[in-house]
Amino acid sequence: MNEVRPNIVISKCLGIDSCRFNGQRIRFPLLESLKNKMNLIPVCPEVEIGLGIPRNAVRLLRKKGQTFIVNSKNGKDLTEKMNNFIGMFFSKIKKKNIDGFILKSSSPTCGIKSVKVYNKTGKASAISKDGRGVFGKAIINKFKNRCVAVEDDGRLRNFEIREHFFTKLYTFKRFKNNVGKNLNINNLIKFHTYNKYLLMCYNQENLKKMGQIVANNSLENIDKKVKKYKKLLISSFETRPRYTSNINVLLHTFGYFSEKINTEEKAFFLDNLEKYRNNKIPLSVLLKILQSWTIRFEEDYLKKQSFFKPYPEALIDITDSGKGRNY
Repeated sequence: MNEVRPNIVISKCLGIDSCRFNGQRIRFPLLESLKNKMNLIPVCPEVEIGLGIPRNAVRLLRKKGQTFIVNSKNGKDLTEKMNNFIGMFFSKIKKKNIDGFILKSSSPTCGIKSVKVYNKTGKASAISKDGRGVFGKAIINKFKNRCVAVEDDGRLRNFEIREHFFTKLYTFKRFKNNVGKNLNINNLIKFHTYNKYLLMCYNQENLKKMGQIVANNSLENIDKKVKKYKKLLISSFETRPRYTSNINVLLHTFGYFSEKINTEEKAFFLDNLEKYRNNKIPLSVLLKILQSWTIRFEEDYLKKQSFFKPYPEALIDITDSGKGRNY
């Protein structure tokens, strides 16, 4: 399928503008790569509601079971202003077909998880780190059942989380472009065919159900059929795949070549598969071996599989925060 260009809302402080409360911007190494492959829509909710640069920091304040966003120094309640802005912003982007959000981590405005919560203003210790920024929470609530990918800059430092985010983002975008814009069974079949092994990697049970939807020749309305398929697609990408699922798909695709390659090649692949299983090499090593065989043996079906290239290679950066496989 043709390469697509997602529309992404991004926190403006992530390398774009010096709009943080202290007048600084955050170093965000991914920014240049994103600019080349996505349409970026920068936003700083705090500036949008009239707060200056620099300014007093804001914080989440919890009282009697309710959470507010306030000026951390004088306690001025900014919740209503922020909620009004959020409503206007959602109306503004309604026609832009938003595909994803990249938000500032730990922010009382944009954070999507692990945001500090306080019970008073001024110098004080946080009472918890279970909050979500007002803007971030609104995004999660509004887009949780849609083909939209949401992540924060902190988590995107990890290679495997970043890979999952980009895979989810581009798969959803291709679905919206190739199926959602032109509802017909042939487009749905083509999407399912090209993404079969990627979907197998993410959720085998859902893949089976999605295959049944595609193969069902009843007179069911195509709109209903696509809605059922879309629901399962979103569900499939709720969590990133386990490495054991990747191994399962690798073995499935290896089956195309096991009778065509020599004993030494077969041993080389299986040896590297064990290295991947033991977290000694990345998935990309196995993918490149298999891709070389798809070219050599002219396996056109596999050449088109998104499993081998779920998002543009220009976005690949093997550096991460140093965390190893934890799933």
